[in-house]
Amino acid sequence: MWPFSGAREIKRLREIVRVLNKYGFDIVLKRLRLYYHLPFRKKVNKGVETLTTPQRARKILEELGPIFIKFGQILSTRSDLIPKEYIYELRKLQDKIPSFPFEEVKVIVERELNSPMESIFESFDREPLASASLAQVHRATLKDGRNVVVKVQRAGIEPIIESDLTLLSHLASLAEKRIPELRNYNPAGIVRQLKISIRKELDFVREGRNTERFTKNFRDVDYIVIPQVFWEHTTKKILILEYLEGIKIDELEKLTAMGYNRKLLAERGAEAIMMQIFVFGFFQGDPHPGNILVLRDNKLGLIDFGQVGRLRKSLKEKLVDFAIAIIKKDTEGIYEVLLRIGAMEHDVPSDELRDEIEDIVSDYYDVKLSHVNIASLVQELFDISLTYRVRMPPDFAILIKSLVTSEAIARQLYSEFNITEVAEPFVKNLIKERLSVGESSKRVARKSKKIGNAIFNIPLKTEAFLDKINTTGLNLKHVGFEELIEELDTLSNRISFALIISAIIIGSSIVMTTGEGLKSFDLPMVGLISFLFASLLGSILLFRIIKSRRL
Repeated sequence: MWPFSGAREIKRLREIVRVLNKYGFDIVLKRLRLYYHLPFRKKVNKGVETLTTPQRARKILEELGPIFIKFGQILSTRSDLIPKEYIYELRKLQDKIPSFPFEEVKVIVERELNSPMESIFESFDREPLASASLAQVHRATLKDGRNVVVKVQRAGIEPIIESDLTLLSHLASLAEKRIPELRNYNPAGIVRQLKISIRKELDFVREGRNTERFTKNFRDVDYIVIPQVFWEHTTKKILILEYLEGIKIDELEKLTAMGYNRKLLAERGAEAIMMQIFVFGFFQGDPHPGNILVLRDNKLGLIDFGQVGRLRKSLKEKLVDFAIAIIKKDTEGIYEVLLRIGAMEHDVPSDELRDEIEDIVSDYYDVKLSHVNIASLVQELFDISLTYRVRMPPDFAILIKSLVTSEAIARQLYSEFNITEVAEPFVKNLIKERLSVGESSKRVARKSKKIGNAIFNIPLKTEAFLDKINTTGLNLKHVGFEELIEELDTLSNRISFALIISAIIIGSSIVMTTGEGLKSFDLPMVGLISFLFASLLGSILLFRIIKSRRL
C-alpha cells in the first residue's frame, strides 16, 4: 500500500527523492520503489562520485533545509544510532539559516506574552545574536534594567517538523520492508528517537526547567555560572534568560590576549562535566564550544540546556563496574559490562567482539592509568560494540559524546591536559561508594526485591498468558516474507501471462494450418489476428521486464 498522501507530503517526497537521486542514491530509490513513481530521470551531478557516502549524506541534509539540518545535528550526538564515519561528517553541519524579520519576532513575543513588547522591555535589539533552524536569539533589556537574551521559536515550525517526521516515519518503514539489510540499523527506531529529541527541544519551558536544575546543582561551585530563568516572561515558545557577558571558550587568541589562565579553564571545564555525570547524574547533551563562555576571574558560564542526558542509578552502577574492569584491564569484565549496558543481537559473533576488545585493551597493558586517555579508550570500546551491533541506551551514548567533546575542548585550551587526572577522584569516589557496606546492603535488598517480585508474578503472568490464548488464540507472525511474496507474485503473474501468450500462439498456428475461414494475405483471419494479439502481449511483457532491469 502506498503510504504517502496529501499534497504537501507528496510534494515534499518528490523533493527528497530528487535530492537523493542528485547525490547518487538512485539504487536506494529503486529498491524502495520510489524511482518509478516520480516523474524524473536526472543523472547524478558531476563531482558527486568523488564524495564519500557520509559526505553525500551531509550534502543531502544541507540541501533539504533547516529541519533536516536539525535532524542531522541531533544524529551527530547519537553514536548509538549511526556509524562513527557518519557522526564525524554530520558534526560539520551548521545552521546557515537566514533570520526571520523583527516584525515577525514582535508578533510572536506579544502573542505569547499577551502584552505589548514596550510594556515588558526597555530595549530589544532588532538584529539577532544568533539564528538557527528552530529559533533565534535576541538581546534585550527588561523594564527593571536587567540584561537578558530572548529565545524566540520560528513561527509555524512545529507543524512543518511534524509533517517531515511523519514522512520520515513512512520512509523508514518502507526501508525496513524493502531493504532487509537496513533492518540492522533500525531506521524506524532512529526516527522514533529523532521525534523524542526534537519535540523536547521545541518545548522552551522544559529547557527552562533544565536550566534551573543546573543552577541548583552548581549552587556551591563558585566558578560555574548558569543564567537565571525569567519565568514570568517564559512560555513554550519564548525563553528569557539572564545575559552572560563572556568569550566563547574556543576563541583562544582572545583568551590569551586578555590574560586568562587556559590551563585552569581546561581543568575547570573538565571538572564541570565530571560533576554533571558522576555527581549529579544530569549533564549537557551537547557541550560544544558555543555553549561554554569564559567570564571574569576564569569563571565558566554554561548555556543551552535543550539537550540533556541522565545517568540513572542502574546505569551508574554499570559504569562503575566498567571503570573497575578498565582499571584492571580485564577484557572479559569489559565485555560482560558492555553487554549489561547494551543489548546484543542473537547472531553477533561474540568471540570476535571479545578479540577486538582484547586488541584495544592490550595497547594499554604496560601503561600507567594516569597516562591512559580514558575518554579515547571508552570511545574505542563503544565504537567497536556498535560495529558488532550491541545497541547502547541513548543516555550512555550522549555521555560518551559529552566526555569526548569536553576532553577535546580542554586539550585545545591546554595541549598537555590529561582528563584521567581529573576523572580519577570522581571514579574512586564512585567505587568507594559502591563498595561501602551501606550501599552493598541496599543493592542486595533491591535485587532480592526484584527476584521476589518476579517469582510472585510467575503464576499471575502465566494465567494471563493462557487466558489470552483462550480468548484470542495464538497467532504466529512471519517476519521478512513480504518482499519474497511480492517477488513470487510478480513472477507467477509473468509465468501465467507467458503461458496465455503461448496458448494463443499455438492456437493461432493450428487455425492457420487448417486454411479455413476468411483470409487476408492468403492466411486465415482468425489465426492472423490471434497471432498479432499474442505478439502485442509478448512485446508488452518483454518491455516491462526490460524496464524493471531484471531480464
